[in-house]
Amino acid sequence: MYSHRGLIVILACFTVVLPTAAQTPAGPELTPVTLRQGDLARVRFQIPEGREVAKASVVFGGSTFPCFQRDGEVVGLFAVAARTKPGPHAATLWVRYEGGTTDRLPLSLTVGSAGFSTQSIRMPKSKTGLMSDEILAKEREILYSAMEKTAGEPLWEGVFANPVEGRISSPFGRTRYVNGRFWSQHSGRDVAAPTGRPVKATNRGRVLVAQKLWMRGNTVMIDHGMGVFSLYNHLSAIDVQEGEEVAKGQVIGKVGATGFATGPHLHWEIRVHRTPVNPAGPLAHGIALGE
Repeated sequence: MYSHRGLIVILACFTVVLPTAAQTPAGPELTPVTLRQGDLARVRFQIPEGREVAKASVVFGGSTFPCFQRDGEVVGLFAVAARTKPGPHAATLWVRYEGGTTDRLPLSLTVGSAGFSTQSIRMPKSKTGLMSDEILAKEREILYSAMEKTAGEPLWEGVFANPVEGRISSPFGRTRYVNGRFWSQHSGRDVAAPTGRPVKATNRGRVLVAQKLWMRGNTVMIDHGMGVFSLYNHLSAIDVQEGEEVAKGQVIGKVGATGFATGPHLHWEIRVHRTPVNPAGPLAHGIALGE
């Protein structure tokens, strides 16, 4: 018969081996986590070993931002719209795998106020007819349809460049009233310049739109890859064709006053998918993907 002390000694000689739990993949990386209205953020997520991603996107502020696969990761950019309320916010990275399973990965961020100013504009009746929902819908259909053709890899190189020399007459995000009526928050940057001054591509890319629109006038839109676009409006002339590849600094048109404009200037935008972003960031720092 064994004593209690002997039994303890015998048990100590055995090693209990427990099954190893499945490794939990690291969560997504969000950079930065503190932004201002009009800023953009980057999400990176290491694809779990043995899994194949069918589709991924970030949902934030009621908008969906498709993501792309690069070097074993899901990488995506999303924008904080100018109208976003300051304070803590949540976004979600959705990753759907081949076979039908889905990961829903939460993201937390804080949005600060950008302190946008207000502007009142007087427009003649000959121009205010362009402020119709029908015209805006037509233009969005043309632009949004073209945006579906974005390249799945970055085409831009380094920092973005100012497309034209001139005075900034209306910065991004400004709350605008036309003839006393609220119109919108400014989706781009207006640069006052004389008619005919050359307008240059802010970065390398491919021309998706090069045509005359109603509100925007003569318009060029360039795809810089991974859902990053630049738009150039109110041109007096267009010097590129749709499908053409352009280099940073290449002349794509000339300053004008076509469409909804009171005088010669360039309205230009940078968008992440459909959402306008403040061009000050890409102009100062570029758009880093974390390589």
